[in-house]
Amino acid sequence: MKPRIGNSLYVIGTIALKDIADAIKNHALLGLILALILMLGFPRVINLILEQPAPPLLWYDAGSEALPSSLEGAADVDLRLVDSMEEFEQILSSSGYNVGVELGVVPPDDLEQRLASGEQITFDGYVSWINRDKAERLAAESAASLSEALNQNVRIETQGNYLIPDANSGLLSGMNSLTAITITLMTGLTVLPTLIFEEKQSRTMSVLLVSPASIKEIVTAKAIAGGFYIVVISAVVFGLNLKGIVHWQAALIYTAGCAILSVAIALVLGSFFERQQEIMGWVGVVMALTLAPMFVDLVGISVPTPLNNIIPWMPSVALSDILGSAFSADFSWAAAAADTAAVTAVSLLLYGLVIWRMRQQDR
Repeated sequence: MKPRIGNSLYVIGTIALKDIADAIKNHALLGLILALILMLGFPRVINLILEQPAPPLLWYDAGSEALPSSLEGAADVDLRLVDSMEEFEQILSSSGYNVGVELGVVPPDDLEQRLASGEQITFDGYVSWINRDKAERLAAESAASLSEALNQNVRIETQGNYLIPDANSGLLSGMNSLTAITITLMTGLTVLPTLIFEEKQSRTMSVLLVSPASIKEIVTAKAIAGGFYIVVISAVVFGLNLKGIVHWQAALIYTAGCAILSVAIALVLGSFFERQQEIMGWVGVVMALTLAPMFVDLVGISVPTPLNNIIPWMPSVALSDILGSAFSADFSWAAAAADTAAVTAVSLLLYGLVIWRMRQQDR
């Protein structure tokens, strides 16, 4: 039994390593990594180029007192006033990477008395979770601007005042989430079918099917190779947003879910179609069908009730929920398990279809 298992692992490892090496040699993986960096990093670069002269400062006064006259129209203080703590937290928690209002302050209840006495004024400062490492710098800069405008010593205390976003307003929600999932899935759907097509062209697949390698070993090896590509792309996604991660377990679950789904779809395409043009054409169709439910869910498009009941269980929507929870306070093991089950169920059906197809080809 042990020699048989060892031989099986050797065969799987050999095929998987060959596919990984082929993907690296033809630069397919490198191209996807560069595309992902450009798509997720471009907004940050633009914001840095168009850096505002005075950093905006969110202001919420629970006592609803009038804004000090010395702050009205102050050139070095760009105040953004809000009417509720809920709005204050929502705006700040979803900011990050020099995008949006990065610091908010709540003045003390006795602000008027402190202004009149001339003593130091301490504000409560708040930043998003992603900006926690630069909270002190943001507080110092804004404190200096407020001190100059008020002609009085100001201190902003941010220790521990970090706001974590809700799942629906996290760093990678909305179109950013759609972009990340699209690129991650596209990795498996473009790289792996291409490798299978090249093997068919070179007759390598035919050799594999008549070699000691079983159909299950071939499928397993292809899945491992495709999983490697997904892990690399996911590492780039989370590396670009490292500071925003709240729940690493959600990030790992998302990566695993993307890997099993993307590889399953890619193997189906590579097994059923003989020409690369056909594969690439169907990639677009499959991506549209896979991502459409996610887009409907994000935008809130009205659909018939039967579809509305199914959409939350679609793989792309489940992956989006898991990804959002990685960057938010709303992580639940039960919800993550349900989402993972939805992705796994669809993936297993596709793997079964691949094995059936390869058995047909082996006859």
